Amino acid sequence: ANTMLQELGAAAGEEHDGVAAVNAILAAESVVDALALVAVGKTGLQAAVDTAKKLESQDAAASASTVRDFFVLLLKTAPVLARAESTLAAARMDTAFSGEAEHGGALVTSERLASVAKGYASAAAAGRAYFQALVGLTDESASTFAFAEPSWATASMGTTLAGAFADKGTDIERTIALAAGAKAYLSSAALQNKYYALEYRDGVIGRRAALTAQMDEARSSALSAAATLKASTGIMPSRVIIEFNQGEELREGSDDDKIHALSAYWRATFAASVYAELTRATSPKAMPPSTTPPTPANAVGG
Repeated sequence: ANTMLQELGAAAGEEHDGVAAVNAILAAESVVDALALVAVGKTGLQAAVDTAKKLESQDAAASASTVRDFFVLLLKTAPVLARAESTLAAARMDTAFSGEAEHGGALVTSERLASVAKGYASAAAAGRAYFQALVGLTDESASTFAFAEPSWATASMGTTLAGAFADKGTDIERTIALAAGAKAYLSSAALQNKYYALEYRDGVIGRRAALTAQMDEARSSALSAAATLKASTGIMPSRVIIEFNQGEELREGSDDDKIHALSAYWRATFAASVYAELTRATSPKAMPPSTTPPTPANAVGG
C-alpha cells in the first residue's frame, strides 16, 4: 500500500490538473480502504497469538475454552484479511488507472490542495467522534465493531491518515490527506445514516422505504452535480461515471447492496464537487463549490 502511494506521487508530479487530481484522490481512497482492513486483520491475528500463549499455563479444562476462543478469532480474522487482499488488488488497478487516466481542466495549486485537505481532515475527525458517541462505542468495543462493520475501520484509519498528512509539505501528501479525510468523512456519514436514519439493527434495516427514497435522491444529486460540472467546465472525470455506474449496478440488489449503492452515488457527487472545490481559484468557469461533501442530511434532503 505504501508503494502504491509513492506511485501515485510519481504519477501526480509537481503540478497536476483537476481531472488527474480527482483520479489520484479516488485511487488513494482505495489504498485507505486496504490499510484499514489490514489494521483490523493485524489486531485479530495479535489477539489470536495472545490467546494461544495462554495455553502454556492452563490446565486441560481451561485449555478447551481457550482453543475455542483461538479458532473463533481466526474465523473472524480470515475473511477480513481476504477482503484486504482483494481491496489491495483493486487499489493496484486504481493506482494504475490514475497514472494513465485522462487529463484536463484547470491546474490544482498546492495552496488550494492544502486548504481542502485540512478541511476534510477536520470533518473526518468530527464525523468519527460523533458516530462513536451516537452508538456508545468504547475504545475496546470499537475494535471489535470494526470486524462487523468495515466502514468503521475505514473511518478510523482515514481520520488517522488525514490528521498525519494534512500539514505535510508535498502535494502527494496533501492528496493522501484529502483522500483519507474524504473517505473517513463519507464512511462516518454512511454509518450515521445506516444506524440512525435507517434504524439498522442486527442485520435488518428498520426503515427500508427511507432507503429507497435516499437512493433516488442521491442518484438525482449525482446526476445534477455531474451535469453542472460538465456544463460549466466541459470536463467529466471518468471516476464520476465509474462511481455512478456502480450505484446503478447495486441499487436493485440486497439491502446491503442498496446501502453500497447509496454510498456510490455519494462518491460520484463527491468526485464531481471536489473538482470544482480544488480548481475554483484557477478556473473561472468552475461551478460554485459545496462547502461540505454529501452527507445523509444534505444528500437525502434532511
